Amino acid sequence: MISTSNRLPANRKTVSPSLYRITVILSASVILISRYHILASADPTTSLLLFALILLSRSVPVAIASERPITFTAALVFAAALLISGEMAACIALLACTLHGALSKRTERLQAAFIGAQYSIAAHAAFATYATITATRMNDPANSSSQLTGACVGALAFVATNAALVGIEALGSGRARRADSERVLQAQALAYAASFPFAILMVFAYREFAQASLPPLAALILVCAHAVRMTVDNRRLRRQIESLNELGNTSTSGVRDEMPLRRFLVLARGLVTFQSATLWLEDDSEIGISARAVYPESGHRPDAHEAGPGSLIARTIRRTTPLIVADASRDPRQQSLVEPASWMLIPMMLHGRAIGVAQFVRGQSMPFTQTDATQLAVLIPQATIAMESTRVRHMMHRYADMATSDGLTGLLNHRRCQEILRDELSRAMRYGRPLSIMMLDVDFFKQFNDSFGHPQGDKVLQAIARIVRSTVRAVDHVGRYGGEEFITILPETGPADAFVLAERIRSGVEAEAFSTGAGGWVQKTVSVGVASFPEDADSADELVLYADNALYEAKRTGKNRVLMAAR
Repeated sequence: MISTSNRLPANRKTVSPSLYRITVILSASVILISRYHILASADPTTSLLLFALILLSRSVPVAIASERPITFTAALVFAAALLISGEMAACIALLACTLHGALSKRTERLQAAFIGAQYSIAAHAAFATYATITATRMNDPANSSSQLTGACVGALAFVATNAALVGIEALGSGRARRADSERVLQAQALAYAASFPFAILMVFAYREFAQASLPPLAALILVCAHAVRMTVDNRRLRRQIESLNELGNTSTSGVRDEMPLRRFLVLARGLVTFQSATLWLEDDSEIGISARAVYPESGHRPDAHEAGPGSLIARTIRRTTPLIVADASRDPRQQSLVEPASWMLIPMMLHGRAIGVAQFVRGQSMPFTQTDATQLAVLIPQATIAMESTRVRHMMHRYADMATSDGLTGLLNHRRCQEILRDELSRAMRYGRPLSIMMLDVDFFKQFNDSFGHPQGDKVLQAIARIVRSTVRAVDHVGRYGGEEFITILPETGPADAFVLAERIRSGVEAEAFSTGAGGWVQKTVSVGVASFPEDADSADELVLYADNALYEAKRTGKNRVLMAAR
């Protein structure tokens, strides 16, 4: 079964079916109650023409915002309400939307009827407002000023009523769906601003010129539709560019390989509506692929077997083009059982080869389209490049660390210690500050290796490195000088303080028990030599030499002791 991260939420529909049905029944009841007014006001030719225009507007949206088509239907229903009657406009709006839902595969029938019911109720409100104003403001309803005022206020009543119904619809949605509704309302507001002036013009032109007004009105609506589409496309393009820039910034500041991938899913959510998403990338596991990022992040990470052989994901990784599936549960290419949902699978290409798949999931009532794939087409390559850039940068940092650190103990290596000593000595000489170094050697280390083996000897070195590192200050520098010999560089430290610190390290090692690897434990000791600037030497090489001489003297005279350098 498909994992929780890819399952559809319980509120897969925009609102509960009961709210759909209540709204549709309410609208239908109002229409039935007004059937005598409908028959009295019926103009078969005009009604049929408006019915065809409303059905056409539902079938040919000017844009798609999130999952919903943006149309001029509302304006046409409003025009119908003013041209024939509110009851007749409500009737043809409900019939047109219901018929469109029955013929269209993109919209559920009940949801389509619900949209028609919204328009029906709004048409009643608009016609009632228009009729009230034209009857009360002037005794002559034909007065153009009164009718223009009534039409404008009626348009506001239509929009307010429809917006209120949409708001009620959004209350039954989840948080993500409400965010989508806000984006849809923004796009729909743009369509209203372009189409309602056209609707008012249509009312007055049709009353003046009747059928002769249809050609210019049809041309005008096409111009308005094109303007709205251009505006929506421009906003979409701007969001794509902003997302690309933000993803590029993530690739330069990401501290983990997964960060660009997770950020990509968040940015993708602003371009295309989906309920869950998973980024699958190739790896060295048994299945050969695993989920590296999921949306939402709190969702359960899918099991790798869901992308195993025979799955749509495994098929997509062998492609170079997106794969859009209207309902994955009914697709014969998907061999394992999955829940009903529309999938959009986009290969993630790097150097001409697919290294993973971006999987997006949403309800099968609103299947993904080629437009959705196009929206993400420019973002997915950037996400892949950002991930690879982060990975390469981390590798470079790791190689840089390897060039300056000892692979066994993690301390500074010999070359880096020499560089730091010269820098610190130069600073000490410039500002007249003290500087000391300690050379430390493990006593009888060769005998330990011969008795218990080099792996155990390596563990002893690692343990002593931890003791030294935990004893000195954060500003001090500790390195492995070679073999079992360590160096510690102590800025701002004179001979007396250096001796105290060296003695603390010596006693700390002496108090530690070291494993022999066979269940036994032994004590180890160290010998330490200390040299200081300016008391003992004034060059890096001389400091090391005098500290080394003191170290060898400590070992020669009994080991497990600290000696200061002597000129």
